[in-house]
Amino acid sequence: MYPVVTHPYKFANSDGWVGISHCAIFDDGNGNWYYASQGRLPESVDNAIMLGHVRSIRWTKDGWPLVMPERYGAVPQAAITEEELIGDWEHIDLSYAIGQQKESSIMTLTDDHKVSEGNWRDASWSYDATTQILTINDIDLYLQRETDWEAKPRMHTIVYAAYGNNKTYWGKKANK
Repeated sequence: MYPVVTHPYKFANSDGWVGISHCAIFDDGNGNWYYASQGRLPESVDNAIMLGHVRSIRWTKDGWPLVMPERYGAVPQAAITEEELIGDWEHIDLSYAIGQQKESSIMTLTDDHKVSEGNWRDASWSYDATTQILTINDIDLYLQRETDWEAKPRMHTIVYAAYGNNKTYWGKKANK
């Protein structure tokens, strides 16, 4: 069934996660929605650990849930400025592929509203700061702040989730 909500994935500098299953959706009573599941490290990691994951959910304009790519970290949701969008992003196409862990690739946004690197190279982008939606190739990427769990030391970053072209997209601003 499409769209895919989650899928085995890997951001740079990490082993990533597989076995994202046994899910539940809940709200906190204040209008905030969350996706809970188990997550397991890939076979290449010598362990059998399964951990509980909680991710926040944003709802599209059409009422579909978007599960955010980074695990929830209670990061304060300060407004995201257009200037913060310039630079490198780790972009993942989560389209379903049995037995495959989807890996991120770099997508670069420039200050002249172009994509200079990545799958959407040469596309234009726009940003609506009121809704915190970045649009590329007519695909709305819903932004919010989250914890960058792969960064050492951990820090805050900006993430996105989107549906378009029968695909789900996840991404996060690359921290340097």
